[in-house]
Amino acid sequence: MDKLITEAGGKAILQSKDDVNRQTYITAICALSAKADDDALPYFEELAAANYTDSTGAGAVVFESLYKLYEKKDNAKAENIWLRDELNIRKKPIFFC
Repeated sequence: MDKLITEAGGKAILQSKDDVNRQTYITAICALSAKADDDALPYFEELAAANYTDSTGAGAVVFESLYKLYEKKDNAKAENIWLRDELNIRKKPIFFC
């Protein structure tokens, strides 16, 4: 939503990139919880591209969720997520919602 407003010349509601990422993360988790995988996927891709993480382990959730979503459609993309492992999630406990 913030992107639509700013692209139209309006003032940003979310003041920092961290605020935008947190809101994107919440939106992605809500879509995933609603089993709206096609809606969740671009949000998780955006967060993965930004290497999003926070103190709660959200980065691991992002990459795990992206892996699970890709696994349903494209094993090669899922494997690429596993191999990327920017956040060393294979070495940390995974919290999948």
